[in-house]
Amino acid sequence: MKNIRKITLLSLVVIVLLCGCASSTLSKQIYDYNNDDVLKKESCSYSYNEKLGSVGDMDADIHFDFSGNDLLWELSCEDPASMTCSYDMNIESGDFKIIAISPSSDINVLWETGSSDNSGSFDIPLVNGTTMIKIVGKKAVGDLSLHLEENEDVNVTVKPVNL
Repeated sequence: MKNIRKITLLSLVVIVLLCGCASSTLSKQIYDYNNDDVLKKESCSYSYNEKLGSVGDMDADIHFDFSGNDLLWELSCEDPASMTCSYDMNIESGDFKIIAISPSSDINVLWETGSSDNSGSFDIPLVNGTTMIKIVGKKAVGDLSLHLEENEDVNVTVKPVNL
């Protein structure tokens, strides 16, 4: 009987610790929405409650429910260039933005909820090196459809999938 109580108590402690860590991570990701020092890093930190769809070389179609920042593409060029990205967004709740991080770690907000139309296009300015394109969410739920227009001077790399 004593062993059952110890096992039950230990199980409860483990559950509380795991729940606390998950909550702490989500809170950090929500806080990081406007934290440029975190966003400009090559690493990503995100929590998806739901992610359906895919990201390809020139297109991204995703339904999401997430917080944090996630890398979609890396755009590389040897000379200054730009790419045009057409978009169609439907953000149901939360805050969401698409950002470009230059090789010198400058952040350019390309699209953000409440400040842009739900469909249209934006230009992505590129300099010599690799520019990261990230999506950033704070309890964001919605759909995005992005299409990069071909530019032979720019090499597009899709974020590697971690299995």
